[in-house]
Amino acid sequence: MRVIAIALFALFVHTANAETGLPAPCDSDFALHHYVDGHAAEEALVDAGDIQRVSERAEDSSRLMIALTPAAADRMKSFTGQNIGEEIVVTCGDETVWKARIAAAFGERFEIQLRMASADRD
Repeated sequence: MRVIAIALFALFVHTANAETGLPAPCDSDFALHHYVDGHAAEEALVDAGDIQRVSERAEDSSRLMIALTPAAADRMKSFTGQNIGEEIVVTCGDETVWKARIAAAFGERFEIQLRMASADRD
């Protein structure tokens, strides 16, 4: 599996939810959407229930590896393989907190960067 390293994920990280391992406020409102014409698609590709595990990289705690359940990984691999060059976003509630262009098909896991300057946010 290829891993996407992303630099556009900005949150104030203080706590993590025991259920998903994601930092607040994204803990239970996490959703990843196709990003089309400047908007997140209404239907989420994956959500908090699709997360199997979240772990920090040993050398950089600001980077999280998100592992999806097998069913979500299959959906994500199919979607990303068919939409290379398109964008995806992570939303937490109504806020977009991460955006990336799909460079290659991926599904089982992906990586996000937590600490970015607020000027870099969309």
